[in-house]
Amino acid sequence: MITNLYTAPRCVPPARTWSSNATLTTGTDGHVTVTPMDTTASFYFFSALFWNMGDARFGQYICYLLDLEVSDNINHISIASGTDLRKGIVSDHTAWVAACLTNGGSSVHELNIQTEHVPYVTLLAFGLYSADDWKKIRGMMRQGLLNTPILEGGMLPV
Repeated sequence: MITNLYTAPRCVPPARTWSSNATLTTGTDGHVTVTPMDTTASFYFFSALFWNMGDARFGQYICYLLDLEVSDNINHISIASGTDLRKGIVSDHTAWVAACLTNGGSSVHELNIQTEHVPYVTLLAFGLYSADDWKKIRGMMRQGLLNTPILEGGMLPV
């Protein structure tokens, strides 16, 4: 069984979000929308969780399912101190980004979002997976069994 190690309900904003230069707004549906405070800045940042440099989650995979103005905007989003960066488009406005957490100098592993290209992101769901479960998810995606790598307790989000 594949387990999403992030246990909060997907529509509930993460209890501890972080952003240095963005506004976080929770919609009536419970999703968090992130918008830049300064539209002239090169990047704005967001992380669903706080980390520390000795975090046991290094080696696990973090994944964000995002609502975007245009799904191609996923090409202007990265994850700090992550390796094996992967991205995918689900629909016209929905995309995902994932990476393996490393101790590469950032204890936040935030989304780095290019302000010029991405006017907002809305967090639809969040996943945190062991390396073994991530391999299973990627295999299922290659076989066409999944179109998004976000699972909740082994189930696809609705």
